[in-house]
Amino acid sequence: MKTFLTVGEVAKKLGCPIWKVQYLLRARDIKPIGRAGVLRLFAPGIVDVLRKELETIQQRRDAVECSA
Repeated sequence: MKTFLTVGEVAKKLGCPIWKVQYLLRARDIKPIGRAGVLRLFAPGIVDVLRKELETIQQRRDAVECSA
């Protein structure tokens, strides 16, 4: 049986606020693989995808701070 994750569970695994995960999902146009009532369900692999996105964002911020 496959385990799917809600936005809150993804946020817990990433250690960041839910609003940040929701923003990334909208901004990167990442669609859920299913729904359970009002909950959006995502595959466990989405955690790695969003972790890479967060790292990329942080690297860009660090680069801007160094050049300022």
